[in-house]
Amino acid sequence: MITSFEIYDEETIGGAVTKDEFSPAIFICLASSPFLTNTSLTKDGETVSYVVNSTHLVYTIDKSSCDDMGTYTCSASSGDTNASASASIEYVVRCK
Repeated sequence: MITSFEIYDEETIGGAVTKDEFSPAIFICLASSPFLTNTSLTKDGETVSYVVNSTHLVYTIDKSSCDDMGTYTCSASSGDTNASASASIEYVVRCK
């Protein structure tokens, strides 16, 4: 189960976060499981970060660019129970 998926210090409105170009973004995904969990972050279906045997994942974009816009999905799965869960955020960058 995904207990939290957010961009640090930003309010998610309707599943979307908007940031200015060149600003940083820290994606934080927390999963809850009594078993070992594999957690991944994808952007538009492509994996950008992956951790094994961890219930938390942190991914940082130092300077957001227009190429960073998209749907980011945090997914967690447990090999012991075949359970999985996911949550998504639409990340919008105001390009100059």
